Amino acid sequence: MAPLPLATRSLRPLLSFLGFVLLFLAGPVLSAQDSLGARPFRVAFDLSKPQGIDGPWQAVQVVVGASVFYVYPGGIWESNILNSTVCEEFIGQYCTTEVYEQHKSKTYDKIFQDMQMKGTMEDRYIHNVYRRTATHLDTMYVPEAYGSGVAGIESANVSIRLIQKSSVHYPGPGGKAYSTDLGALSLGSPDDYHVWEPWKGHFILNELELSGRIPSRTVGLHYGSVSLKQEGSLVLGGYDPSRVVGRAYAYDFGKDVLQIRLNGITHGVGLGISPDPGFKNGTKYDTQYINVMLNPTLPYMYLPRAMCEAMTDGLPVTFDADTGLYLWDTEDPMYEKLVKSPAYIGFNFPGQGSKPNTIKIPLALFDLKLEPPLKRVTTPYFPCRPSTEDENSPFTLGRSFLQGAYLGLNWHQKKFWLAQAPGPDSGATDVQPLDKTALELMSTSDNTWESSWLNHWNVTQDAENPVDLDEISKPGSSSSDSASSSEKKNGLSTGALIGISVTAVIVAVACLGIIGVCWWKSQKRKQLVQAAIMSTEGEKYTYRPEDHYTDGVDYH
Repeated sequence: MAPLPLATRSLRPLLSFLGFVLLFLAGPVLSAQDSLGARPFRVAFDLSKPQGIDGPWQAVQVVVGASVFYVYPGGIWESNILNSTVCEEFIGQYCTTEVYEQHKSKTYDKIFQDMQMKGTMEDRYIHNVYRRTATHLDTMYVPEAYGSGVAGIESANVSIRLIQKSSVHYPGPGGKAYSTDLGALSLGSPDDYHVWEPWKGHFILNELELSGRIPSRTVGLHYGSVSLKQEGSLVLGGYDPSRVVGRAYAYDFGKDVLQIRLNGITHGVGLGISPDPGFKNGTKYDTQYINVMLNPTLPYMYLPRAMCEAMTDGLPVTFDADTGLYLWDTEDPMYEKLVKSPAYIGFNFPGQGSKPNTIKIPLALFDLKLEPPLKRVTTPYFPCRPSTEDENSPFTLGRSFLQGAYLGLNWHQKKFWLAQAPGPDSGATDVQPLDKTALELMSTSDNTWESSWLNHWNVTQDAENPVDLDEISKPGSSSSDSASSSEKKNGLSTGALIGISVTAVIVAVACLGIIGVCWWKSQKRKQLVQAAIMSTEGEKYTYRPEDHYTDGVDYH
């Protein structure tokens, strides 16, 4: 082979450098393109809009047809949506405003709907909740978490369980019934589609995976706490390791998918000793095990009376026959001490060998509020509701439990995970993808459950064995300290820092085109959604206490 001309040889270093620069720039561009493909989809909870008259709860916002409203994430198969007809039986009373207005929608399948309405609508009873429903198909839009720069997911012909009538019943005098507060967003199904030949209904989770938007049909869910200002976490196609403390145990799907064995409960204190001698650390209530459902669409823990009684043993609560719930005695000085202490209820599930998977729920998360019209004034309550089990109403742990537990699902492997969730100081969000073969959830945090709660507890010290609270690492401190020490130990030269800065500018310019296209597309869709939200904002019902009582008595 003939040697290269001298001019070409002299340019070879420059050509090599330019080739390196092009390869360097191609990496971020390809990475950015890949990030626009399969990646986790984070749905935003809205802490600013507390929901429910037995919470407060947080929910996610969706658009169905031309209606914008909130729903609770949870349940499988169809999404349960409240039609505006649910308020017909509550005229002059409290009724939810988070409803779907079918007459405004131009995207629902009218032929399918007419066929469904000619058939017999289905009556369903789940514990104290009654529903009359029919199957429905309409377009649904789910926004991605705020600040993500992605418009969200829209799917036509989403499978919906349209709730025409719904009421929540309580056992008090006259068997009072009240409006259901919200519907529910489906977390997927074992089948790709919901099929009624020739119709085919879609599911948001499945649609994201089938279209290549997310890497797998997996879910990570933590409800968090409104009162403690801990935003919930819902990730489709992945999970948030910052919401997992310790080991996440995996369980096979049961007959009802999210069914698990509850072996008993424990009273415990996370740090120090109990401020109330009646609530003793380490007390175990190993009642006969029961199978329970994990169901975020229901608010309470629906358990045998013996288990509710054991759970509330030693607590300043009284059973209220009107609601079937336990009310906190706020006049008892131990009430405030306990709900601000490290006292917790431990739920013992199968673990590894003889070691149980114990999920600890601090009493602070079980200090919820009943609002009018359930009670004439705001009343703190403990969310265990003594129940009996039947085919339609299994024993259930609802979203009150999932305030302090992390739930994951993998539809490909027919498994779900249950792990301890952290307290309000859980640190920064850390969304990670899950592939279809995933069998484990990992925690990326070195922080402990105790450290995530420390700033929200009043610790009662044991005089003989005090706890050194300074040694309990605060959330984020260990990672930031190690980063700081690493920088001091391995400091970069000024030249290197300048080089990195210049490279960063070049990379930013190279990616600007891609980011601009994504932003433009997302803004177009966000403008449409915002217009829908603004058009319905003025129609929302404003709650007025006087709407609930007509006996002429002023309760304020």
